[in-house]
Amino acid sequence: MRRWVPGMDETDNAIVEFYQELESADGEPVAQSPALVYRNLVEIRGVLDCASNTISRHLKKLWHAGLLERIEEDSAHYVLTDLGRRYPNDLSSEERGELEDRL
Repeated sequence: MRRWVPGMDETDNAIVEFYQELESADGEPVAQSPALVYRNLVEIRGVLDCASNTISRHLKKLWHAGLLERIEEDSAHYVLTDLGRRYPNDLSSEERGELEDRL
């Protein structure tokens, strides 16, 4: 079982895990928009039960926390950061603390 960082909830973790799964297929970053994340996690997979604006809000939270980055400054497309790739099991105690502070 994965250890979550305090401040992260089920929606946050489902989003990060979704991005991690996409990247693990070929190791390359995969950019996703909030609409595509919603479509996959809510409509297709049924992993989450929430509104599309909830997904957008959580993507922004993960971006501010440093787990995701925008591919362009004005873009709503996100990719995992190195921290996001290593979340939650491969983070040092210091990184966990810093992440908690940003959440």
